[in-house]
Amino acid sequence: MTVIPIGTFAEPEEHQHINRPLVVSPETLGKLIEVSPQTLSDWRKTWRDGKTGEGPRFFKVGRLVRYRLEVVETWLSDLESK
Repeated sequence: MTVIPIGTFAEPEEHQHINRPLVVSPETLGKLIEVSPQTLSDWRKTWRDGKTGEGPRFFKVGRLVRYRLEVVETWLSDLESK
């Protein structure tokens, strides 16, 4: 019997996202990007038509504001390229 050390197998790429949330709250996002929830709130107020505004695009689930991490990552990349 062959003994294979733990950690030798890489997780299949299609399963790597499972432990990562798809969406986050303003409080969580604020901690991740080091801005206050109030700043995120101020940025949300600039989104009038759903197409342009400051900060990352957001959506609501009922009254709850949520951010898709994929959209936040794209927004951050766009900031870096400016």
